[in-house]
Amino acid sequence: MKPAIRTILVPTDFSDLSLEGIRYAMSLAELYGADLHLLHVVDDAPVLAFHTMEMTTDFVIEDTTRTAEQHLQAFAQAHDIHGREGVTLAVRHGNPYDEITRYAAEEQADMIVMATHGRTGLAHVLLGSVAEKVVQHADQPVLTVKPVRIRADRPSAFVGSITQ
Repeated sequence: MKPAIRTILVPTDFSDLSLEGIRYAMSLAELYGADLHLLHVVDDAPVLAFHTMEMTTDFVIEDTTRTAEQHLQAFAQAHDIHGREGVTLAVRHGNPYDEITRYAAEEQADMIVMATHGRTGLAHVLLGSVAEKVVQHADQPVLTVKPVRIRADRPSAFVGSITQ
């Protein structure tokens, strides 16, 4: 008996790496007859003050959100996602892992599918991993997909040869 997977959430940052997570999610959605929610989160960023023009926080948020909605639509169209039955496009503003887990709860997603970006070393320590935080905080199962390019760049855990 298959688990009841009716709604799959897949976050994207419009990168080729996130596209691999989307492809997995699309396959699962087709297999289970599930709806697919494609979500982009506009990260909270410090508002810069310019001496030559006045820009309020609200203006910056509205402008970045509107731009992100346009990018999400173009990304979905370019990759044959937009216009499919059962596909919802959404943009949120805030901390990425908070917004991903909040959206999943609000939309009663049965699963989250997302690509990892393979950040290691100091970058991982300083910036953390959105995927890792989603795994830690989400109430739903989370499938993380390590993109092929990341897997190919890493040395094999087994070095040697097998002889018969």
